[in-house]
Amino acid sequence: MTREDYLAAVFKLIQADARSVAGLKASTLGILILRELPGHWKTYGFWSLKELLQELERRSLVRLASDTQNALAVWPKEVAVAAPDRPPFKAWIPMRKDVWTAFVSALPLGRRFIERTSGAVRMSLYDTPQPPNQWVEIRRIGDEAQKAWAREFLDSVGAGSNGELREALGDASWYVKFPQTLRQTNLEWHYQWNRTRSERVFDHVQRWCTESSIDQTLVLQTPPRPTALLGAIAPPLSSNEGARKQVLDALTRMPTEELLNLSIPAKYWALDPHSNS
Repeated sequence: MTREDYLAAVFKLIQADARSVAGLKASTLGILILRELPGHWKTYGFWSLKELLQELERRSLVRLASDTQNALAVWPKEVAVAAPDRPPFKAWIPMRKDVWTAFVSALPLGRRFIERTSGAVRMSLYDTPQPPNQWVEIRRIGDEAQKAWAREFLDSVGAGSNGELREALGDASWYVKFPQTLRQTNLEWHYQWNRTRSERVFDHVQRWCTESSIDQTLVLQTPPRPTALLGAIAPPLSSNEGARKQVLDALTRMPTEELLNLSIPAKYWALDPHSNS
């Protein structure tokens, strides 16, 4: 696998994972990459996972930002050119994770509501929050509706008569068993099903917002505002020595947590500044 093949494969994982609609945590993606793809990202010239994701962002394939838990997360962007045998992944602004859970997940038990003006989501309730006219109940997309999507999907890929997959859909934990069986049967089907389910959920929520007179922006993640740069822009560097001095001066002003995010080749960590070697 070449470096370009590897980047394409990582992007494909991001595209296909249902969680990417609400923001796929970089840590979770890292586990997926190591499990699904051959080799380590360092093998392909990326010192860290963040460096790999930044390369995808540089190519305008993904968006990186902090999620609601302040952890690095990734969202797929629209693909301008898709393979001829595969439709492009539908692009959207990412849905908030709590909204996604309220519409899709069977847990927690109880009723779910969203506040009309703030978009606050409350779950596991018995009664409507106060004041009741400010809260709209969310009706979860039931298992039978989602299973119907799955059966349509199986028919679309010519696997409607596959007994093992049909049996997985009948399992009490079908939402776990079905994707697992798909993965074992045909990895591409697994990717396609995640993508199809994500699009169906997103379309459902959009329609629900219209019917319930809910501002759609309340259910979507708001991209973080860019941080303004303080101070004047550095002047052009006239020499390598000047460039080195500017870089070192900048490092002395950076806080430790930002320094730890820098990608530094391992050989420099081992250097002892007091050593003669």
